[in-house]
Amino acid sequence: VLIQPESTPPMNMLRTLLLLIGLLNAIDGFAQKTDIVILENGDRITGEIEKLEAGLLEFTTDTMGTINIEWRFIARIITGRVQSVEMIDGTRLLGTLQRSDDENHVVIATYMGPQTVDPDQIVAVWPVEATFLDRMELDLSLGVDYTSATDISNLTSSADFRIRGDERLTEASLRADITRQSNGDEQTRLELRGIHERLMQEQRFRTWNGSIESNDAQGLDLRASLGATFGKYLRKTNNNWFTVSAGLQATEEVPDEGSSETNLE
Repeated sequence: VLIQPESTPPMNMLRTLLLLIGLLNAIDGFAQKTDIVILENGDRITGEIEKLEAGLLEFTTDTMGTINIEWRFIARIITGRVQSVEMIDGTRLLGTLQRSDDENHVVIATYMGPQTVDPDQIVAVWPVEATFLDRMELDLSLGVDYTSATDISNLTSSADFRIRGDERLTEASLRADITRQSNGDEQTRLELRGIHERLMQEQRFRTWNGSIESNDAQGLDLRASLGATFGKYLRKTNNNWFTVSAGLQATEEVPDEGSSETNLE
């Protein structure tokens, strides 16, 4: 079998992704999961709080992997890690979640003293004084397919990244598709997107976003955009989120043939 030189880059990409996934899994395996969730039926689950949003708790365990638990089925949460707890009125409390003598409330041990709150008033929870890996979400995928009838091969890869702090959320995604045909034609599509959100007082927020894209199938050599948005949560509970926002975005398109074009929206 003769292996062409052009098959090397996909193999190198595959090896790199596999090594990275293995490294992240190994590092995550050493992390101690000491958070405790007590359900309404009395069951206790030990693991690690990832986040609570829209009434759904994302909880990582050693035996069951990552599970999602509806907030209404949770009686208590006990954790020694500092959490950012967002309330319906927009207030954010920093502290650890502790057991309450009153089972109908949650105690947040803040730097200013313990705060007793109603669970129904909690909108979101996420760890802030955790390690970088604890606050990060990274999804990697790689796929290769080949159709013998048309002699077309396709390589797809993607990476999604997310990290959250007390008042900031940063997300980025990368997509790459390469299609190769028997006649030698090759089409490539690359896309990189990013967004950074800053949470402010009174349920307001502002975001910055940018993207870079190239698509041979559309005859697009480059499309770059940069924008900003300002908005407000009109309603934000553990069941419903409703926002209104306005923004401005500038886009520059450079086709393979013809002149470039700039748009403002």
